[in-house]
Amino acid sequence: MTNPASKPVPTSLMDDRIFLVTRVVLAIVIVALLLAFAVLYFNPQNTKTYFAWDIKPQITAVFMGAGYIAGAFMFVYAVFGRHWHRVKNSLLPVSTFAAIMLVVTLLHYDRFIHGNLAFILWLIIYIITPFLVPWLWFHNRPTDPGTPEAGDKIVPLSIRWISGLVGAGSLLFWIFSFIDPPFLIAIWPWALTTLTAQVICAWGTLLSVGGLVLFREPRWSAWRFNIQAIALWQALMVIGSLIHRQDFKNGSLVNAYFICILLILALLAFFYGWMELHQTEPGQAVESTQPLL
Repeated sequence: MTNPASKPVPTSLMDDRIFLVTRVVLAIVIVALLLAFAVLYFNPQNTKTYFAWDIKPQITAVFMGAGYIAGAFMFVYAVFGRHWHRVKNSLLPVSTFAAIMLVVTLLHYDRFIHGNLAFILWLIIYIITPFLVPWLWFHNRPTDPGTPEAGDKIVPLSIRWISGLVGAGSLLFWIFSFIDPPFLIAIWPWALTTLTAQVICAWGTLLSVGGLVLFREPRWSAWRFNIQAIALWQALMVIGSLIHRQDFKNGSLVNAYFICILLILALLAFFYGWMELHQTEPGQAVESTQPLL
């Protein structure tokens, strides 16, 4: 008997299209992300009034807000673009992030401001998205032909291995920190509670899973928006750190975290520029990425 899962995807479907349901759902998600960004990044002192819980210190809210706008930036192409493979690699990391945030919400339910409209929206979003986002990925997945688009470039295997190894190593770190929040609280450059420590772990896991996903992805066109989104997040954190530098434990920007995000930005800028200027040799072979995972 033939296994239905082994049946080939019809060629007519593998046109890299983004389904309407994917566009509509992610458009709604973008609205929620923009609202969260506006409150957390520009008004972090009033999270008790306008957000799901009172976040202290303010730089934690800024950190979250910067992450949310980076996600919104990534999903804009999913709403208005034409190529599914360019954005598909963001959905599995986001699914993992949303699932962890749901767990965090349930573990610390008493810390949230019940009855607050922001909390009601938070609860609805994190009950639905851990299931809806992976379904979108699975539903839209067959349209990716698994081949480079016209004029595409190939990410070197060495870079992909670095992405995978960093993703795997950091994922272990975030899992351990989630299980043992006092460990992260002790080493993090600003004050954390158990709740915010596990929230930080959720964001870190998003990046780690992203690194693992990109390990399997050779097409630069499928990396480009991910790199841009991460760079946007880190750039906003540089600005946020300058504004809220008093929130760091040592009261200054001379700390491992700030130096690290500057280094990340520099490496991303170098890598992005190199890939944009680098010309893949004509006829260079690339393995198919279909099916992924």
